[in-house]
Amino acid sequence: SGTIINWKAVKGNYFVEAKIFEHNSSKLAKTLLDLPVNLTGERYQKFNLTAKWENPILWNPDNPYLYDLKVTIKSLNGKVIDESWNYPFGFREFEMGENVFYLNGNKMHLFYNSSIHGELFKRYTDFMCSRKENIYNTVKTSKDMGFNTLGAEINFNADLVEWYKGITPVWQEEMIKVCDELGMFVVLWIPEFDELTDKDDYKQAIEKHINFWGNHPSIILYLNDINKT
Repeated sequence: SGTIINWKAVKGNYFVEAKIFEHNSSKLAKTLLDLPVNLTGERYQKFNLTAKWENPILWNPDNPYLYDLKVTIKSLNGKVIDESWNYPFGFREFEMGENVFYLNGNKMHLFYNSSIHGELFKRYTDFMCSRKENIYNTVKTSKDMGFNTLGAEINFNADLVEWYKGITPVWQEEMIKVCDELGMFVVLWIPEFDELTDKDDYKQAIEKHINFWGNHPSIILYLNDINKT
């Protein structure tokens, strides 16, 4: 599923095309059939593309295999109207049983480094922001130490008017991308909910939160912490 952001309130009939490539490669893995879309002029318009895929390569910590998705909007005569950059994603199945976790059908254990979303990352935020290599080295060092799961705390704007928009420093998104690439699981914090939270606003915030982050194969759990309110 995806969302077309129609800034100019364009109306009419178009096609949505999706191509899937090997990660960081021009090698085509799959092309999805063109989906007819009627733009109504609304700012945000959702669409769904579905296709069967036999035996995709599954993402796991030992082989964090990724694909890239590129979406193109075309006119009825095939002219390209707009296109996205490549979105990395992966295939994997994560399940919770009774006192056990399963990844792609195999039993597994989580070794969680909770300090990664606490003092370690907060103390070195400027260091982390300076280069992607710094994030890479931090995540890789955690993995080399035997951890396979990190926590990612998404910072929200202190202004209550902006609070639900989830304003997030760039390095946190880069951290999750690095976890995708290195095969590190992520426990992602979600907006807090308490007696002062408007339920409708919160529902909208959670939907946007999961839609934004949900295609990262490294993210396996979402954490709600009321102590951060």
